[in-house]
Amino acid sequence: MQNLNTKISYSLFFIVLFFYITPASAAKMMGYIVSYKGSPSDFKLTRNGKRERVEYNKPLYVGDKISVHRYGSSINLILGNKNITRYYYDKTYQVKHIRSDASIFGNMLSVFSDWWGGLWEASDEEKRIAATRGNYPPTIPLLTNQTKLKADKKTVHLAWRGGKAPYTVTIQRKNIETQKKWWIIEKWSNKTNKNIARFSMQQLKLEVGGIYSMIVSDNDGNKTSKEFTVIGKLPSFKLNYKEKRQIKNHKDKRFACAAMFRHKQHKNSQWDFEIYQIIAGGGDKKILSTCGIN
Repeated sequence: MQNLNTKISYSLFFIVLFFYITPASAAKMMGYIVSYKGSPSDFKLTRNGKRERVEYNKPLYVGDKISVHRYGSSINLILGNKNITRYYYDKTYQVKHIRSDASIFGNMLSVFSDWWGGLWEASDEEKRIAATRGNYPPTIPLLTNQTKLKADKKTVHLAWRGGKAPYTVTIQRKNIETQKKWWIIEKWSNKTNKNIARFSMQQLKLEVGGIYSMIVSDNDGNKTSKEFTVIGKLPSFKLNYKEKRQIKNHKDKRFACAAMFRHKQHKNSQWDFEIYQIIAGGGDKKILSTCGIN
């Protein structure tokens, strides 16, 4: 009997220990931070009792708490299929589990949400560096060596993570198929305190077939660069009436369209940059027309 009690005690101990040491990442992701007005220090985001830095595209998990600590500042969130804005006079908001529709489309959005959050979460190596140095060098998770971007957008949206502000971000065409000297090749450059930027076609025209470098350098002298190729048109995929209606009826058409695009492209990472354009630039009719939204 004593051995039985001992076994039960050890079992209970390990069960409690398991829940105690389970990381926050095991919690269900419910959405992400879309944008905010003010500086990151104007907001408080806590996860499992620890403070997290507020960033664009930051994933949000069940149990996260968010509050605004400066008058005039506000933060915009996407949680499930809801758009939520919090202001200085609002109480602390806690992210709760939101049931998604029991449908293929709802499940697809849930899977896409989890993937999108994982894309923006720091890797173990980045977390280790951040723990010892307070930050890690900038990285560009949207770009791979085979990334493609469709031309003819009104605006191109850029994003990265890590590093220390202010940043200098540059887009420059690679000197491969021309004999131009590098210093006269057209490029766009901007300095910013945020980890996002954008440029218009008036500032830099992206030519079909061109290979471009995105270069990000931070205040500590750290630098990273990735490439993308500009293409004339996207691979075609057909949406039936029901799929188009589900996107049009969704509260965040951008997110739903991006999820459908990735689903139809079989989760190919070369389209991550294009997917980000859909999410960040939903006002561009050319982008949303990808999903049949005029």
